[in-house]
Amino acid sequence: MVKASADKLKRIVEMYARERDLDGILKYLQNVLNDRVGKEVYKVLKACGKKTVEDVYDEIVRIAKG
Repeated sequence: MVKASADKLKRIVEMYARERDLDGILKYLQNVLNDRVGKEVYKVLKACGKKTVEDVYDEIVRIAKG
């Protein structure tokens, strides 16, 4: 589940990046933060001591808006 979610996240964010659609990236990440599967992945990653979307989201927004 974690690997599939990470692959999907990467694929979609890269697609938006190719289109230079920062708003699309931010909207997708916001949806991931609130998604049922995203919340389960968060729990697994936190339990393993890994970074999550929540950990880097504010930095992504700062870069995108900067």
